[in-house]
Amino acid sequence: MERTGTNGQPPDRPYWLQRICVAGMAAGVGALLLSKFGLIPLPPWGVFSTMLILIVLGNVLCWAWADRWLARYLDGWRCRSWRLVHGAFFIFAIALLGTVFAVGRDFFDALPIALIMWVLSWNLIVFCLAVVLTGLELVRFLVGVFFSIFTLPLAKSVTSKVSGCPPDRLAESGDCAKKVDPSVRLSRRALLARSAMLTPVLLSGGFVAGGLYQADRFVVRRISLKLPRLPDRLRGLTITHLSDLHVGRLFRPEHLSAMVEASNKLGSDLVAITGDILDHSNDFLPAAAEAISQLEHRYGRFLVIGNHDLIDDPRMMLSYLDAREPNLLCDRMKPMEIGGERVRIAGLFWSRYEHPRGNDPGHVGRVEATLGRLADRDTPVGSLVPPVEQEPFTIGLVHHPHAFDALADRGVDLTLAGHTHGGQVMLTPPGWSERIGAGNLLFRYLWGEYRRGDSLLYVNAGVGNWFPLRVNAPAEIVQLRLI
Repeated sequence: MERTGTNGQPPDRPYWLQRICVAGMAAGVGALLLSKFGLIPLPPWGVFSTMLILIVLGNVLCWAWADRWLARYLDGWRCRSWRLVHGAFFIFAIALLGTVFAVGRDFFDALPIALIMWVLSWNLIVFCLAVVLTGLELVRFLVGVFFSIFTLPLAKSVTSKVSGCPPDRLAESGDCAKKVDPSVRLSRRALLARSAMLTPVLLSGGFVAGGLYQADRFVVRRISLKLPRLPDRLRGLTITHLSDLHVGRLFRPEHLSAMVEASNKLGSDLVAITGDILDHSNDFLPAAAEAISQLEHRYGRFLVIGNHDLIDDPRMMLSYLDAREPNLLCDRMKPMEIGGERVRIAGLFWSRYEHPRGNDPGHVGRVEATLGRLADRDTPVGSLVPPVEQEPFTIGLVHHPHAFDALADRGVDLTLAGHTHGGQVMLTPPGWSERIGAGNLLFRYLWGEYRRGDSLLYVNAGVGNWFPLRVNAPAEIVQLRLI
């Protein structure tokens, strides 16, 4: 039968901890949302710290919730065994996470790739589950407050008159309580409790298996883009578009040779890399830079910076890459001539916001500054390009696809972006007209072609990974042919 405490009700020993975690999760998620919409200032280290606290709270909340179910709906040795295994599992998960952050990234990077994938997968699953549980608990609390204020006293009074039981005895066990077969309740809820325990474990294991299979796989796409303002002498121009290499924990240096070989087989006129060359550490920068230097082209190889490139030491990363890649474009425009036609390549530095916020000028500010400057590196920042009646064909390179709006408004013909990983985990497969999945919560441009007036955007799904699994968003190398 269902286990009970001294007052005849199921024991709620972890419930106080569950309530604390719910309050912490609600406060943390609320802070992140307020920061996202610019209502409170939260620096990058603050966002990272908040996420770390939320992940720990999520683990504790999931443990408390599951332990409560096990204590209520299992009995005897089964209850003790399940709770012992369940508790040990969460202690291992939290201890491993704590060790990673206490010892440092070198410890994490040295772990077997399968264990790295499991840590990332497990904590993402637990975080999402904790957010759902927090939402349910908040709804339950608000509903309880509503009924306690408006309906419960009236309902108890009416029921008491009909049944002849005092209102304070309606919820107690005894003659006035509704009789329910305990064996039916136990079997159903015990099964539900066990299923709830095993689902996140099985999901994380599936993520690891899928991640190991996908680790060094990508597809090569050839796409023709119709551009209204494309000069005749540029028709047929090809661009190999790479993005989001994330060289590091999951996309290892040994995977780079396959990427280089597949890219060079395309024989494109230009090569464009739209950010997140590294995953998290400059230790992988020499291998990444060497691979990039091997990418063949006819007219130029151009790069911009993504947010992951700035995680370790931004100055060192920029200096190292700038010395080896003359076409690293950080809010800079490069003029060139292809087949007798003038072309401009404009590259934006990483920005998360559309409009200025703090020290970040945002996409709008960076577009105005970049397209208003001369291409020469030595040109003073305030110098402006003399106005011309017909601007050259312009290609914009940026990591965040939301910069497309500002670039299109400025008349940029073609924008290449990355960052989204195609949505990473999507419900609809490639080729569907409507992309539906996790990425819709964060991005309005997810993957593929988008148009705004005469301007066109292509969002690359990326060739590497920071998270082990992709669902309906395969890694890709893309050759774009302009027509």
